[in-house]
Amino acid sequence: MLQENLRPSPIERDQEKDERREAERQKTRARWRKRMDGNRESNEYPDEFTRDHLKKAGIIDEKLIADKNGNLNLSGEDLSGANLISIDLRNSDLSGANLQNAILKATLLSGANLEGANINGANINGVELDGANLKGIDFSDVMLGDVERLFGANLEDSDLEGVDLSGFNLEGVNLKNADLSHANLKDANLKDANLEGAILIGANLHEAKLMKANIQDADLEDAIVTRVDFFGANLKGTILEGADLRGARIRKKFKSE
Repeated sequence: MLQENLRPSPIERDQEKDERREAERQKTRARWRKRMDGNRESNEYPDEFTRDHLKKAGIIDEKLIADKNGNLNLSGEDLSGANLISIDLRNSDLSGANLQNAILKATLLSGANLEGANINGANINGVELDGANLKGIDFSDVMLGDVERLFGANLEDSDLEGVDLSGFNLEGVNLKNADLSHANLKDANLKDANLEGAILIGANLHEAKLMKANIQDADLEDAIVTRVDFFGANLKGTILEGADLRGARIRKKFKSE
């Protein structure tokens, strides 16, 4: 009985996990700082990585500039295979960039613009993508299960066919016209998400939360939507032919027409 009382609570375990992750991130940044400054010992390192640090590492060239807020402009750059571990790229412009096989472990990309970027084969373990623009990206060769956060991201027109998003927090995410056919969305939180025109043929949405989601004109043919909560969702024009709706909660005027 005494041993059970000494076990950490779920909240304490989460806190310990966050502390370990932050400690690892700081270690990685320290290694990068040493490497990027020619292994020179110094205590005068900046808190965040800048364009000059990336330039010294051979990741970007002289022509690149930051905007008035200091956010990096890496639009269209070839960053294939680049080691970008733990680098702070929040709100940076990476639209159309080639990030194929890049190492983005624990990279901060919140609010970044990655529209049309190539991330095939990239390592995105622990990446933060909340509020990022991911429009038109092909995720078919990426392990999205390793992403830290996606809250409020823009995934319009993205290819997510067969991707495992089970248990993900996708609240407020824009998935308009996205291809989610045969994707695993079991237990996912899609509250207030925009799924207008999305393709969800054969997708698994068992016990997903779709309260107040916009699912207008989406195609859920043959999808598993058992025990899904559609309360307040817009299902106008939604295709539900062959879908398994057992236990689903669909309310009043928002029923599929």
